[in-house]
Amino acid sequence: RGALRVRPDGAVVREFGQHRLGQQFAAAGRWLAVATAGGLALLSPEDSEQHHVPLPAPAGKVALSASGERWATSTHTGIARAGDAGGVETVALASTVVDLTYCGEELVALTGDSLVAIPVGAAPEVRARGLRAPRLLCPPGEKMPWLAVGPSLQISFDRGRRWQPVPTPATLAVADVAATAHHLWLATSDGLYFSSDS
Repeated sequence: RGALRVRPDGAVVREFGQHRLGQQFAAAGRWLAVATAGGLALLSPEDSEQHHVPLPAPAGKVALSASGERWATSTHTGIARAGDAGGVETVALASTVVDLTYCGEELVALTGDSLVAIPVGAAPEVRARGLRAPRLLCPPGEKMPWLAVGPSLQISFDRGRRWQPVPTPATLAVADVAATAHHLWLATSDGLYFSSDS
């Protein structure tokens, strides 16, 4: 029935209540991108600016680039994204998109059998095959490694080309991951864990 924003003082404010918003959304820069029945809604709480992008297929996973100026969503045939000329570009993929994110301004998709990177103005590039993970995280900053999650944790220091496991307790099933400048956080079947400074 709408979108709620938690302000820095902790107050919860209803920002957008007139849209039939979907469950998939992403936020970056000044924009909130939300899947809707007919496409993608781009909403800006700062100045109440709103755009609706009609899509040829229902929106699935939603992603915004670090700047908030580029958007993408998965569809049943691949990916729809903001085109360089201002329109909508479609990218066909051979396998279903499991997760979709931007690493900086580079769009990255996890499919059922591979990791596909789509740099700005370039063709899709398969960077890794056989990466069985439902979630991809690209922490902010060019020097931060990429992380793939579930049921184990894997890390890549070369923008998704090679992956290696990160040791975690054998009894833990990793459900999700988050990163700050100083710590790595793991949501597991046994609680929430964070890394030490080392």
